[in-house]
Amino acid sequence: SEIRAMEILTIIIPPVYIVRPQLFPLVVAKMVHLCLQYGNCALSAYAYALYGLLLCSSENIETGYQLGKLALELQEQFDAQEIKSKVSFLFNNMVRHWREPAITTLEHFLQGIQSGIEVGDVEHACFHAKYYCIYLFLLGEPLPTVEAKSSKQIEMIAHFKQDFQLNYARIWHQLNLNLQGQATDKLLLIGKSFDESEMLVKWQEENNATSLFALYLAKLILCYFFQDYQQAVVYGRQGKQYLSASIGTMCFGEYYFYYGLAMLATYPPQAKIQSINLPEDIVDCQQKIQHWASYAPDHYQHKYELISAEIARVCGDREQADLHYDRAIAEVKKVGYLHLSALAEELTAEFYLSIGRLKIASYYLTDAYQGYLQWGAVAKAGELESKYLNLLNCIPKQEFVANRD
Repeated sequence: SEIRAMEILTIIIPPVYIVRPQLFPLVVAKMVHLCLQYGNCALSAYAYALYGLLLCSSENIETGYQLGKLALELQEQFDAQEIKSKVSFLFNNMVRHWREPAITTLEHFLQGIQSGIEVGDVEHACFHAKYYCIYLFLLGEPLPTVEAKSSKQIEMIAHFKQDFQLNYARIWHQLNLNLQGQATDKLLLIGKSFDESEMLVKWQEENNATSLFALYLAKLILCYFFQDYQQAVVYGRQGKQYLSASIGTMCFGEYYFYYGLAMLATYPPQAKIQSINLPEDIVDCQQKIQHWASYAPDHYQHKYELISAEIARVCGDREQADLHYDRAIAEVKKVGYLHLSALAEELTAEFYLSIGRLKIASYYLTDAYQGYLQWGAVAKAGELESKYLNLLNCIPKQEFVANRD
């Protein structure tokens, strides 16, 4: 019967998304088709939420969002407790942030963990938990706070023996530790939470596309912050082949942002490239982020301004660069993402250094330095300190030493 078919398709959705993402849209289409053919059942809510996330990630954000909301209503209407955690997971993780402030997802993840445990759906409770850990990081909360909140969730996931979610959450936990200076090699995700060399082989054998994507994204972010731009671009390219395994999630958007910035950072200051000669990949990143910013300005407007500023910089358009850097800083201050606030200040400082305006560069660098410390990225602040000690002149020198410990 069609209900049995829907039940089977519902069970296979998570593994398909994780290891065969290219088949994911086909399974979703089949589910929606069954709903249209035979009328709605309790599982229709899940089907519509899935379709909503596909639409959001294919640029059709408004319709996708409305479908997601319809899914929530249907779930209430059918009072389908057993799929409550599944539907709320899809909506909060893969639909909500395209249209609402991304910060609103966090409380819903915590509720989703509870409702999953209540109905015995530990798989989805742990899905909520792992994305809670990632989104905390992506929304720029102080790293020690993120570390404490994540540790608690990681313990819970381990308790329920959900290995996929566990190792995925640990990638981001380790990235956090690296930025805080708690790793032997800051550019390798190897430490007390995670060992990339071990997991990479395992995930390649299992064709775990979702985890591979997350690993390459985390490596891209890590190398970008630590200014190993060539390597960041390599990880960006490697991640690209697994992009469909992150569809709908906030990671999908983050990938384009960091990949775009990494590519731009490989150009020398004032490269004076004709904007018509910019690689298609860079233009694509800028256009996608501009589109997303029109629906979710909180999360994407500052990203659009920052990418536009960097594009203006490599095209040698000082006036435009100046304007977009200013806007990026103002926009990110509004939402309070600590990491991107510091990054915007740092990139602005480097722009002014490249045109020889040392005094103004020193002002932005100092802000960036303090911003990174506020975020808790001690290793990143230390790097700025050794690179620009003479320009960070408004902090008493003994404070540097104090912050090292």
